[in-house]
Amino acid sequence: MKSETRHPKVLEGLSLRRVRYLPGTRQCRHHHDRTSLTLVFEGSLDEVVGRTREQAGPLSLVYKPAGTEHANQIGPAGAATLQIAFDPEFLPVGEDGPESWGWAHGGQPATRFLALLDGVRRGEGDAAELEALLFDAVAGLSGSDRTTSTRPPRWLGSLVEELEDTYRAPRSVRHLAERASKHPVAVARAHRRHYGCSITDRLRARRVREAAARLGTGESLSSIAHAAGFSDQAHMTRLFKRETGVTPGVFRSFITY
Repeated sequence: MKSETRHPKVLEGLSLRRVRYLPGTRQCRHHHDRTSLTLVFEGSLDEVVGRTREQAGPLSLVYKPAGTEHANQIGPAGAATLQIAFDPEFLPVGEDGPESWGWAHGGQPATRFLALLDGVRRGEGDAAELEALLFDAVAGLSGSDRTTSTRPPRWLGSLVEELEDTYRAPRSVRHLAERASKHPVAVARAHRRHYGCSITDRLRARRVREAAARLGTGESLSSIAHAAGFSDQAHMTRLFKRETGVTPGVFRSFITY
């Protein structure tokens, strides 16, 4: 069902392991005794907690407190993950930190996780610096730039679905706004208020996630750039590093880390 590789301790109080799951693996509802932070590098998976389902792919990061009951379905291409598990005294669940399970798909939490991993692999950064990156990644899962916790209106949800589906050659915001009978500025403002980022940020992040999903294959970087909607390899490399903190080549090396 899975293969597991354990790595030397990154910091006292936590451990690092790489786990690869075979395609189609099902894991019935279960829990772990240690709180964990897990990044998906390759493939995809569905995770269910209670009545909530999350679909995760490359650059998806989950925070899972100890004892969280969850079930998983691994996608048709399998999945590769890197997990940091914490001793209870290292990361106690308190009122100032996240108290419940939660996913982030790309964005700053994943960037900080990758920065931590890059520092560990290169042997750079002292314990205090690596610890700070780790806590920043956890903190990023419990907060955002959103100014409201209300559910986005239906028209905005439909617009976002279309953006996600057509990210390689998206329609203009003006066109989408006309279809929703809204002013483009109102659309941009609503998107930032409900999702915590700009529409440009969303499109860039979606393209980067697509590139990350293809970096585990034998495709050339130029082919991946074209398939993900970038103008060329240099454009992809620049935005990939801006979004994740590492280049596509470095990310590809993490898959076999």
